[in-house]
Amino acid sequence: LEEQGSANYTQASDLPDNLFPALKSAEWAEDAQGSVFIRNIFPGSDPKSMEPVIGYAIDTPQTIAFVNSDQVAEGLDASVVHAKALENLENRLQGQAQWQSVDFDTGIEGVPNVTGLVLEGDYFASEAMLSETLMKQAHEQLNSALLMVIAPVRGELFVSKLISESDAEPERVAFASAAIKRFFNPSQAAISPNVWIARNGSIVGHIAGMEDIIATAKHYGEAEIEAEDAKLEHSVKGLQLESGMALKVNIIAHDVEILLKNLQHVLRNYAHSIIEREDFNGIVKVHVDMQDQDFLPDMQETLNSEMDNMFSFLTEQFASLGLTGKNNAPISLSYHWEANA
Repeated sequence: LEEQGSANYTQASDLPDNLFPALKSAEWAEDAQGSVFIRNIFPGSDPKSMEPVIGYAIDTPQTIAFVNSDQVAEGLDASVVHAKALENLENRLQGQAQWQSVDFDTGIEGVPNVTGLVLEGDYFASEAMLSETLMKQAHEQLNSALLMVIAPVRGELFVSKLISESDAEPERVAFASAAIKRFFNPSQAAISPNVWIARNGSIVGHIAGMEDIIATAKHYGEAEIEAEDAKLEHSVKGLQLESGMALKVNIIAHDVEILLKNLQHVLRNYAHSIIEREDFNGIVKVHVDMQDQDFLPDMQETLNSEMDNMFSFLTEQFASLGLTGKNNAPISLSYHWEANA
């Protein structure tokens, strides 16, 4: 993500309508400290381990640019910047994101699935935890005065009923674990594995004793990723072009369902790893060798449609995450396949 360096905010009226709060990981905060305008979730207190910070982002069609510390005049209080960004967020999310029911299997015999809500559908959906207005909607839908709140990755916010602020009952632990696992998926833009308490629309603290649950979620999350990755036979090699190095991913698909389920994960992993190379030109070519014996000619149109939708979605996601090739070239995905069945 590029940093925005042209504006100068001296009073509230200078703050634009495309300024939004952006939760960023503790790791990001270490690199940005001192240069980017940052606020802690709980101002005035020392942040907890793996606690994210709030950056302030200008969202333009081309990029997301973070406001630098020297762009905000000393006389403009941080609370004013935060209030304007929240107002913009609420106006945006009311039209672009909605709370949806979600449930996770507890894995405990005799204990039913635990239900909750997830807010998604917008780049800034996770930041709804900062909005009293949006969080009160979750309180109302779940009919609960207390909520467990988790923002593991960009664009998602999970909430569930909470009975105790210190002793999470087994079904809440299961809900938390399922959400926290997403933080440890390297293909996602991580925010935090921490679990917060919401009361009357406001984040008021952390649920105690979650360290072991986070460690367990990390273990199972990483194991699941390895297992999913292994289900789709694939290899990768670099292609040297005049514009730089392109990536060619070769897929052998013995089952169309597994192909459609796991190809996104494979491509995300490679995209995240290859962008570190200075000569990567942003081009990713995918070749699919279709060896599914049940694949019939009349299924070709459906497969092409599914692949088109997937590649369009991934292209938009990579752009929203700021993943680019050299000279800020956008990641360009293309595919072709042939059936050998």
